[in-house]
Amino acid sequence: MEHMEKPLTEKDRRHNYNCYAADCIFFNVGNAFFEPNSIIPAFLSQLTDSNILIGLSSTIRNCGWFLPQLFVANYVQGMVRKKPLGIICFALMRFSAGALAITAFLLAGKHPSAALLIFYLFYIVFSFADGFSGVPWVDIMGKTIPPGQRGRLLATSQFIGGGLAFGAGFFIKGILESPKLTFPINYGIIFLTGFTALMVSFVSFSLVKEPPSRINGRKMGYKEYFRWILDIFSKDRNFARVIGVSFMTRAMFLSLPFYVIFARNVLMFPQDIVGYFVSAQMIGYLISSHIWGYLSDNLSNKRVITLTGVSAAATPCLALIAAAGFNLGIDSLLIPIYLLLYISIGFTITGMWTGYNNYLLEITGDENRAVYVGLYNTMGTPATFFPLLGGFIIQHFSYVYVFLFTAILISIGTFLSTFLKDRADDE
Repeated sequence: MEHMEKPLTEKDRRHNYNCYAADCIFFNVGNAFFEPNSIIPAFLSQLTDSNILIGLSSTIRNCGWFLPQLFVANYVQGMVRKKPLGIICFALMRFSAGALAITAFLLAGKHPSAALLIFYLFYIVFSFADGFSGVPWVDIMGKTIPPGQRGRLLATSQFIGGGLAFGAGFFIKGILESPKLTFPINYGIIFLTGFTALMVSFVSFSLVKEPPSRINGRKMGYKEYFRWILDIFSKDRNFARVIGVSFMTRAMFLSLPFYVIFARNVLMFPQDIVGYFVSAQMIGYLISSHIWGYLSDNLSNKRVITLTGVSAAATPCLALIAAAGFNLGIDSLLIPIYLLLYISIGFTITGMWTGYNNYLLEITGDENRAVYVGLYNTMGTPATFFPLLGGFIIQHFSYVYVFLFTAILISIGTFLSTFLKDRADDE
């Protein structure tokens, strides 16, 4: 039996818009204290000298987000209401965030090897719980937020959340440079603060009013389900192109966890510079959020995807410029170049989130939205191993090689994005 979707009142829509905005805002703030491109690698570098182990953190974070979604999508598409699953996953993520803070406080100083192991165990739960929640979160947004408001919602929440996270960067810098807050107390405080913000995000999502979904009456067996997925690829060539473009753009993961390590170990930046990196990345969020949102709502999401590729390619190019400046002895330009590098990371992450998610929402319907979102994210799983490859390249060659390789792959993906179908051309 097909379930008819109960229409939301205008009051319900405003309520859901505000709840989703608050969820996004405080999730952005909380994530700033668990930043996988700066905070986490800097913390792990206090526990191990292995670039491969440090790169593993980025692989876990991204694999946890991408891998579960195709499998959970088949389950979610047969659910009249998706919110209960989201609540369970979000609760597990917040629990793990609190456990990471406790691990830093109690173990990182005296037992670094044990702290590294336990940290990774909880980081796996943290990352995979986030991944399992991704499909229901996007699906619920798709049926509760009208298409013309999604770009504005993401742009506004990223702008406000980015502004608060920008201030968080200075808070983090103050914690790390304080002589009274030595390792690991400093990182314990950082993680605990992030946990608090994530709890506010959790409460905000729990208040969303979800209408029932239209479903096809049954959940497919996995044999039938994967046969259907193969059929999607053969018939929907544009969707297959989206997967390929996204994979090449995600080559950015090759270098992401190593920019901060390169800055500290090669360019000899001080430890507290990490706080400035967080703030610079948040400036990227702030500057780009309304740009991407405006382009998404008024131009096209294809353009957002292409321009995001340009931003992604600029990041390793700036690292290469910094490396050249260091070799030439132009030390005064290194920190400005690196701050610009982290601004470009903010541009890229915001652009990918806005462009790809809204592009998927506009090319899918209510009945197959969960599967398309899950398939898109799960097909990005191989890209999560890029950081391990990056660590291997650094161990055996140099940072310059991994930055150069990253720039080349992203540039190819950016070129391929110009062949995506543009909905603006159909209107």
